[in-house]
Amino acid sequence: MLTLCPEMEIRSSGSVLWRGVEIDHHSYNEDQEEKQQAALNDLEYRCRHLEKLGVPVKCVTAIWCWDWFEDMTPDEPLKEFLAQTPCFYQEGMTQELHDMRVAANVPGIPGGWNEEFAPTGRIGWVLNERFYIWDGDTVTDSGFNPSEFDGWYHVLKTKGWFLADCGQRRSLGTIYATLAGIRDFLTRHGFKS
Repeated sequence: MLTLCPEMEIRSSGSVLWRGVEIDHHSYNEDQEEKQQAALNDLEYRCRHLEKLGVPVKCVTAIWCWDWFEDMTPDEPLKEFLAQTPCFYQEGMTQELHDMRVAANVPGIPGGWNEEFAPTGRIGWVLNERFYIWDGDTVTDSGFNPSEFDGWYHVLKTKGWFLADCGQRRSLGTIYATLAGIRDFLTRHGFKS
């Protein structure tokens, strides 16, 4: 029998809720009870840590972007911004990304590198279903519409925006980056919280 703290609930569908907010999914297996209890205890720790930070407890903060928050302290100036922004993009592609796509025969990528593909220095992120662009001085709404396509990734790729390099492994989204990698990326682009 699994033991839950009063703030946590597991519904019969497997949804795990923290104070009524769905944050994870759990499939009970009697043979794995000890391992599952440890996972639920870890999830409880994460939720309590996020609350101490003053960050909303939700699936994105407790699961997907946990690496950003794990070692974060309450005085982190980027905490509110990062709690809402699980993915960063950069305009233009790096030569390494270009070469990798050419080697993989990705359609629409010319064979020779040229400066036309070089990053412009502009970065962007999705917030409240809008895509915002930082050009080093100001933040503007791009006006891009994700409903024309299947989510943000494809619409942004067609407009020359690619997943930002925040130190995560190649071809992975920024949710796989560390807090230090995200800070470094934003600092390189002159972004201040």
